[in-house]
Amino acid sequence: MKDYQLIFINGTPLSVSLFDSHIITYLKKLQEAGKGADFLISLTEDADVESESCRRHKKMLQEIPGLSVIFLKQTSATGGFRPLEQILSSTLSHMNPTHPRIIFHANSYLTGYALLRVLGLARKQKVIVDFKGILPQECLYYDPMTLPMRVLRYFLALHMQRYICARTDALTVVSQAFKSHLITHYNLNPDRIYMVPSCLDAGIFRYDPENRRRTREKLGLSDAPVILYSGSLWKWQLPERMFALFKIAHQKKKDIRFLFLTNETEKARQYFTDSGIPVDQFHVLCAMGAEMADYLMAGDVGLLLRKQDLVNQVASPTKFAEYLGCGLPVLCTEGIGDISSLVRRENLGWLMKNPFSSQEMEKILDQIQKTPREFLSDGERSRRFQIATREFSWNNYIPRILELYEKLSRT
Repeated sequence: MKDYQLIFINGTPLSVSLFDSHIITYLKKLQEAGKGADFLISLTEDADVESESCRRHKKMLQEIPGLSVIFLKQTSATGGFRPLEQILSSTLSHMNPTHPRIIFHANSYLTGYALLRVLGLARKQKVIVDFKGILPQECLYYDPMTLPMRVLRYFLALHMQRYICARTDALTVVSQAFKSHLITHYNLNPDRIYMVPSCLDAGIFRYDPENRRRTREKLGLSDAPVILYSGSLWKWQLPERMFALFKIAHQKKKDIRFLFLTNETEKARQYFTDSGIPVDQFHVLCAMGAEMADYLMAGDVGLLLRKQDLVNQVASPTKFAEYLGCGLPVLCTEGIGDISSLVRRENLGWLMKNPFSSQEMEKILDQIQKTPREFLSDGERSRRFQIATREFSWNNYIPRILELYEKLSRT
C-alpha cells in the first residue's frame, strides 16, 4: 500500500492517439502495481467533446478502479495563465484531500506551471512535472502562428520552463540528451531529473506473425514491400520531404506500396495524389490501439524524418517505440534524441543525415532494396520487439517512477 495520495494533472488532449500510451496505459500500470493515482484532473479542449476517440478515452478512464476523474475546460490562451490558475485553485479546494502526504504529478509545461503557481512557495505538497518535449523551441520553430506570435510564445514557454525548473521537486524528461541540456542550462542537480522515454504498452504493440499475415491479406498487399508512416502531418514531421521520399521510392520500384496511419486522412490522400502515386498503391487509414498495432505489423519499413534541431535532439517519438514493438525496422534521421544511436548500435534500420537531400534519399532507398531478406524475417521482427520491450516498455519504467513517489513522500 502506498503511504501518500497521488493527484495526476493531465494536459494531453483526449482526442489524440498519444492519450492511450501517455495517460491511460500509465494510469493502468500504476493501478496494476497496487499504487494507482487517487485523482486525475484532466484539461479538455474544444476537440475533446463528441469524437469517438474522446468518448472512448473517457470510458477507459472511468473503468480504472479507485480513480476519481475531474475534467476541466481549458481556458483560452488569449486570457493568459490567470483563468486556468483560478479554475485549478477552485477545483483543488473543493477536492479537500485528507491524506497528510500529497504528491502532484503534472504531465506538461502548462499544468506544471499553473499548479506550482496555485500551490505557492509555502506548499507542503510534493510536485513532479513531466517535460515531454522542449516547449520554447517547439513554439519558435514549429508553431503555425506568425513570427511575432511565435517569438511571444517562445518567451512565455521559456518563462514557464525556468519557473518549473526552479521550483518543482522533480522533473521527468524523455531522453538523456534532454537531461544533459537542462543540467547545462539551469545548473540543476542531476538527482532531481528522471529519464522516462515515451513508452508503449508492450501487450498491444507486440509483434505477431499471424496478425501481420492476416492484415496484409486484408489490405491486399500480397508480397509487395511496404513503407509505413504513423502520425500527424505537422511541420516537424517534414511531410513534404516524406512524400518526396515516397515519390522517389515509387519511381524506383513500381510494386512498392505505402501504408499511412493518421487522423489527417484527407490531407494525406491529397499529398499522395500530388506526388503522382496511383490510388491503388497506397492505403490511408485512421486507427488506434490494437487496430493500429495490427496495421503497423503489416509494414516493412517505418519512417521517421526530423530536422537536426534542438526540438528533435532531445525528443523521444512514441511512434519509434511502436514501430519497434511491432517488429518494424526504421528509416530515421540522425540526431533524434537517444534513438538514432540506438538504431546504429542495435542494427534497427537505416540512418539518413540530411532529409532535404533527394540524392541521399535515393542512396538510402537503394540500401533498403539490397537489404538481406533475413532482416525482415519473423526472427528479426521478434528481436526488435524484445529491444522495444527493454528500452520503452512501461513495465520497465513504472518501478522507477514508484521509487520517485516513495522518495518524495518521505521527505
